[in-house]
Amino acid sequence: MKPTKTDYNNVFSYETKKGTRWMFRYPFRDSFGKRHEKQERGFTTPIAAHKAELEAEVMVVNDEANQLLDSNTTVRQWTKHFLTMRRAEWRPNYRQNMETAINRYILPLLGDRKLGKLTKMEYNYLFIQPQLEHLKPSSVQANHRYFMVIMNAAEENEVITRNKLKGVRFKKSERRKPFSEDDLARFNKQLRKEPAPQRIFFQLLESTGLRLSEGLGLEWRDIDFKAKTLSVQRARTAKGIGPTKTPSSVRTISIDESMLASLHKFMIQAKSDSLQMGNKYTDKQFIFAFKHVSAHYYFQNIIESAGIESGRYVIHSLRHTHATILMGAGVSPVDVANRLGHSDPAITLRIYAHAIKGNDQKNAELFAKIANL
Repeated sequence: MKPTKTDYNNVFSYETKKGTRWMFRYPFRDSFGKRHEKQERGFTTPIAAHKAELEAEVMVVNDEANQLLDSNTTVRQWTKHFLTMRRAEWRPNYRQNMETAINRYILPLLGDRKLGKLTKMEYNYLFIQPQLEHLKPSSVQANHRYFMVIMNAAEENEVITRNKLKGVRFKKSERRKPFSEDDLARFNKQLRKEPAPQRIFFQLLESTGLRLSEGLGLEWRDIDFKAKTLSVQRARTAKGIGPTKTPSSVRTISIDESMLASLHKFMIQAKSDSLQMGNKYTDKQFIFAFKHVSAHYYFQNIIESAGIESGRYVIHSLRHTHATILMGAGVSPVDVANRLGHSDPAITLRIYAHAIKGNDQKNAELFAKIANL
């Protein structure tokens, strides 16, 4: 349907499946007199579209038309240009570290995002949290610093009006922080209200201690409903499908009855949905269709809806919660290590020793009872 003019200059309304939305079209000329048109869509009110259009007019009046032209520049486009300009200035070691951060993390996780549109919230769940799942906080901090160099250069060169990510902070300890008892209760209460895919996914991570990438990599053939087990065979990350973190991460573990029933019901629904869509169901389908970044987005929404302080936990906290509860209940470190996919129980003990410190008095009483002292 053709956009309809509104009472605001250069602002138009149009219809979508979600209802009426507004956009603006602002014609302007650059410093060479060449004509351009700036467009933005998706505004939920006409006044919001009008305000954005006025901001574009102000930029042209202030001789900042180039920023309008570059507002659609992606992180990938600017980063490549940035490297061309600055690479020769850097010492070899710094250049190697910067290029490693760019090629392994910045471009894979943020490459297609628009430079000027990236917000702190998006940056947190697109870039920070995926790294905290498998990197040391100090490494994530280093990659963050490298990206800030890139963003600050974009601001200095007037590619973006300002670096919206200035002031981003994250807690270095959150990577290995298990849920407190109260927060876990709130989280699970909210989880029961969520749609089936999200609810079952996070319940599965919590009840098995799977890593995020392991949960996303599960296929229906990995669930043995008769044996009541789950097999971890692969990992699915933001970069695609690949092997598990370590060879010992390939494992088969038991699932509790409640979780098994939820998965069985979910599988029946998946089969029904496939038939309705005219697709052939196969047990090689991923159990959970959403992507890595979506999982982080869902997790943060659940945390906020549960009234838990934002930034206190990441998805990996569910894995640490699983291990901490088992260790605190006196389960053997060997058994916990097998569930987590650790090659050596010593690794499990080193990470979760805090969970068994409070058991010393209980252990003393237990020994005295057994020895009949």
